[in-house]
Amino acid sequence: LLGTKMTDDEREDALLGINSECLRIERLSQKLMQLIVLKQGGALERREEPVSALLEDVASAAGEQLRQRGLTLEITNQMDTLLIERDLIISLLLNLIDNAGKASRPGDTIELLASGNVVSVIDHGVGMPQEELDKITQPFYMIDRSRAKRAGGIGLGLALAEEIARLHGAQLVFESKSGVGTTVKVVFAD
Repeated sequence: LLGTKMTDDEREDALLGINSECLRIERLSQKLMQLIVLKQGGALERREEPVSALLEDVASAAGEQLRQRGLTLEITNQMDTLLIERDLIISLLLNLIDNAGKASRPGDTIELLASGNVVSVIDHGVGMPQEELDKITQPFYMIDRSRAKRAGGIGLGLALAEEIARLHGAQLVFESKSGVGTTVKVVFAD
């Protein structure tokens, strides 16, 4: 930009592109740092948290991004409390909702369902082939790199989500069918 002659519009477009890439690299380094810290262990300070307030906070945090994508979040809660580290579980659920949003089409609804000992995020988007499901939590793994890059993905969200679940004694369970959608369940120990 400093040494190239450009119109104001071209310069603004270039600056927007540079800014977008800088934000992506910032997200990447933040997620890498979170993953490193989580893998180093240490005890989590977990508390009994009301699930209704947790899900409301998740919906609020995801709201603007979902609106920009033309998506709706539908919440069904049949749980009272969970023993969790609140910020980490919010991060996990936001990662799952972000992935569901990337797989969905404008006008779609993403479901956030809490029942029994399971919190599920359900989309009705593009789905994933069965043979990919065992790989998707590997750091930097992306099924469709071009779609992920367009949507700002870097392939760390599910690795981070899986580590957060593990630290809570929970596991992620993926169910998906190409062209139908995906359900990700966070199954907490009873």
